[in-house]
Amino acid sequence: MIKVEVDSSVAGARLAAMGGKVRSNLLRVIRSLTLEVEARVKQKLSGDVLHVRTGLLRSSITSRTQVEGDSVVGSVGTNVSYARVHEFGFNGVVTVAAHIRRTQAQMRRATYSVKGKDGERIYKVRQTGKFGKSAGAVTVKTHQRHVNLPERSFLRSSLNEIADKARADILMAVREGMA
Repeated sequence: MIKVEVDSSVAGARLAAMGGKVRSNLLRVIRSLTLEVEARVKQKLSGDVLHVRTGLLRSSITSRTQVEGDSVVGSVGTNVSYARVHEFGFNGVVTVAAHIRRTQAQMRRATYSVKGKDGERIYKVRQTGKFGKSAGAVTVKTHQRHVNLPERSFLRSSLNEIADKARADILMAVREGMA
């Protein structure tokens, strides 16, 4: 799981001694900040950083705010396995499982065109039928390939964008609680 956290435990013991007003203010502010980070992350996953294919990653983004001992913790994260690769990038060798693919000739036969609204030709590929998956299929054996994916941060960059605002809001919540 990838998590981005805003933690107010830096001055934990001192804040605990100040009473419930500071803690309730911090809880309110941290909850607001985690929701803001969640919204920014989902915006980035709507096309700013990554292009949407299925929407699984975007819909898996969750936020949580909780009190843990002397601190208030807000976290935004996902449990989708490929999120880490996009957040941090990847450069290495992966094993490609055996699979079946279409030949180039089969793709030519399965491709057809239609006229679009503007009169332009749009090319589509039939998925089943005469030129479907069984005709002209080629089995590809298991093999290794080098993959170099650049970093496309959506969690850490969202937190960095509101870092100054977060510091100011947390400081203001503590001041109001102490007053």
